[in-house]
Amino acid sequence: MKIATTGIDTTLERAAEHLGDLTPHVMALYLQRHPEAAALFNDLGLGEGSQLEGRMVEAVVYFLMEWQHSPAAVRIALLDTLPHHVRTLGIPIPAFRGLVTAVFDTVRTTIPAADPHELEAWEHLHQSLLAPLHAGNT
Repeated sequence: MKIATTGIDTTLERAAEHLGDLTPHVMALYLQRHPEAAALFNDLGLGEGSQLEGRMVEAVVYFLMEWQHSPAAVRIALLDTLPHHVRTLGIPIPAFRGLVTAVFDTVRTTIPAADPHELEAWEHLHQSLLAPLHAGNT
């Protein structure tokens, strides 16, 4: 199952219309699920955690948009960045995956329940983007 590029654009545009900036919504959900990450963002953001949060949410949105054009390039980018985040910055893989899931779950709240095909395609895209982020990939 695949969301066409225009489908991803439509889904994200709808989310932006309903929620505005995704970052505060994503981060509220993410920090609810991973409260330990608040200190990581603050420490790694050198006191500018909110800027780092915005950049990380933006990166996830970028990856999901690019997935339709070049899944291989996104896999390579994720596999390239994951070891640095885990080994050098000390970010646990579940927290890394959790941010991806928080983006997807936040956007999913704006998909009409009456559109099961879009919901199914969105979940497929979610699982596809998570696949390179399994614990064994570091």
